[in-house]
Parts: sequence; C-alpha cells; structure tokens
Amino acid sequence: MLKMKPTCERCAAALPADRTGAFICSFECTFCEPCAGGELAGTCPNCAGALLPRPTRAAARLDRFPPESVMASEATGRDLAMGAISLVQLSPEGLAALARGDLQAARRCFPFLLSDYFVGPECLGTWRLREAQIAREPEAAGWLTRFIVDTSLVAAIGRAGFHGPPDAEGRVEVGYSVDPAFRRRGYARAALLVLLDWARSDPSIQTVRASIAPGNLASRRLVDAHGFIEVGEQWDDEDGLEMIFEVNLVGF
Repeated sequence: MLKMKPTCERCAAALPADRTGAFICSFECTFCEPCAGGELAGTCPNCAGALLPRPTRAAARLDRFPPESVMASEATGRDLAMGAISLVQLSPEGLAALARGDLQAARRCFPFLLSDYFVGPECLGTWRLREAQIAREPEAAGWLTRFIVDTSLVAAIGRAGFHGPPDAEGRVEVGYSVDPAFRRRGYARAALLVLLDWARSDPSIQTVRASIAPGNLASRRLVDAHGFIEVGEQWDDEDGLEMIFEVNLVGF
C-alpha cells in the first residue's frame, strides 16, 4: 500500500492524503507542489528520481487506511506524544544564516519556529561543518542534517540526518540531537526511526552506523533497542572518544 506521508519533506507543508498537490519519487519521498516544481525542478534530492503527482486516497477510505505518520504508535516511536514529525531539509540560505549564527535571518527562511538552541554551541559547529561539506560535495546536500519539525507545533525541535551519502561499502552514519526543552518525549526515537526507514528503502545502503560518547546512556539505550551492535571505538577530534554501533540492513 502506498505511503501517504502527511507533510512535505522540504518545507513541512501539510499534504492531506485525500487532496492533490503532493509529489513523490519511487521511494515515496514526498514534497509539495511548490517545492517539487520549484527549486527541486521535478527531481528527488534524496535519490535523484523523478517526482510525480501522488494519487489521492478517497476520504471514505481514510478511517480504515489512514495516511502514513510519524506518531505515537507501535511502528513509529510509541513515546512520541505530540503529533507527527517531519525531517525537513535546510535551504542553502537558511543553512548559511545558521552557520553564521544569525537566528533572525534563519527564521525568515523557514515556515516554522526556531529557538535559540539552533544557533547555540550544540548546533553551530554542525551547521558550519555541513555548509563546508556541501561546498565540497553539492550532491551530498540531500543526505545531511535536517530539522526535526513537530508539525502539530509548527516548530523545529531538533536536528537529524546522515553524515553523508553511502560510502563504497554501503554504509551511512546517523546523527540526531533534540533541543533540551523537548527531550524525554520520544522525538529522538521517532527521528531515528525515520532515518532507518529511509535507509531500508534505499538499496544502496547496507549498514547504518551511530557513534556515541561513552557517557551518553540515553543514546546507547536507543540504538540498543533498534538492533545496533557495538563494533568498536574511535577518537573524534571534536567530540573525543566515541563508541561505534552498527545495524546491518541486508535481509532485515
């Protein structure tokens, strides 16, 4: 059955399942008409496939066959108690504003609320790293850090994404962080599940990695719960000692 994702992955615009205006690729990445026909030029930024109009689902069938949603449910993060989330890609202008710490300029780039957290010390280095990475590898942009947006609050509550496209061995690494004001509500778990679902839908990805500081017990419990196995450790120049966890998606 076709997934009917409730929001645009780029701007978080609502996309009701019984209305036209949604565009999808063969992996069911979903975008609104202005995004699909505008900056994306009819091409999915995640898989480079064509974006085509999504069929509507008859309103009379929605009760029995509801639209896809990252909500408090058995399949997608049972602890998330505040509606749906969407992982929204940053525009170049928005990323540039965040990288220079200009919150007011960044707020003008996105149709949802941004708190001071996104220009604080926990995020600023990430934006600068991603801006430099995209300058070197423009094709990596669709894989990198996105906003975690609570679409019921119309607010960004964290960031999540991959560190880059799959490597030669089909491996991607996930990263996620939630604004302290929204922690312990299941958002990190919901974001991880979205990333894992994305990885499983891409045949080029075989392994998902997560690198976690030894003292970050919450993240350790999260990846343990979703099949990750500790495979080693590494030293990161910015974050120090990290434990490496991986889950193999082949045959999953």
